[in-house]
Amino acid sequence: LARERGYGNITLTDKDKEALLKFKPMAEFKAALKQYSIDQIQEIFMYAVDNEIVDFHKSEYIKQNYGFDIATAVKNKVSAEED
Repeated sequence: LARERGYGNITLTDKDKEALLKFKPMAEFKAALKQYSIDQIQEIFMYAVDNEIVDFHKSEYIKQNYGFDIATAVKNKVSAEED
């Protein structure tokens, strides 16, 4: 329920997003995401894509649980920049 409803009252800074994606252990990452609304998870996804942060396990978790595919989005972004 928390994932679907989200709490929405937690403000995520870029520093928070970076820490989640790069430094938090997987268990802490999963627990943190359960506190966020889908809009906040989308913000984390966009931050990852914009900054080309692809942690395989975290990317797969987001893809399987929320439908946002970081790895593919980053690949597409890099391909578009090369054109």
